[in-house]
Amino acid sequence: MKRNTSLLALLLLLTSCTIEFSDNGKLDGFWQLRAVDTLANRHTLDLKTSGLTWAFQGRLLEMRDTKGGSDLYFSFKHRGDSLLLSSPYLSDRDKDDIKITDIKTVKPFGVNGLQEGFKIENLSNSKLILRSKTLRLRLLKL
Repeated sequence: MKRNTSLLALLLLLTSCTIEFSDNGKLDGFWQLRAVDTLANRHTLDLKTSGLTWAFQGRLLEMRDTKGGSDLYFSFKHRGDSLLLSSPYLSDRDKDDIKITDIKTVKPFGVNGLQEGFKIENLSNSKLILRSKTLRLRLLKL
């Protein structure tokens, strides 16, 4: 009887939980935005000391200014060599998160739209290079 009870408890536990697996591969994890290249004039903005980070997990991207600025969240889709960001929110831990409607909020992170697509030019265990229509973002995995 004890064995049947344990087996039933295990079965209930397994059926009541949904386990989400990420298929993001090397993209998952914590990245530091190191540089942004403007494609039109080949100007590079050095961001090594900026404290701007991106963190991918599941279908959520957190962008954080570790030096006291904003925490943003995007939904994202990663398919092959493409990355699509959408539905940005500003994190407010004391209240409900605020839907972002002004692109000025996302621009410091190298994002120029509330929905933006990137081509993944390079993705390794330590380096991520993304290209939008106007910018190339260089990130380093931490």
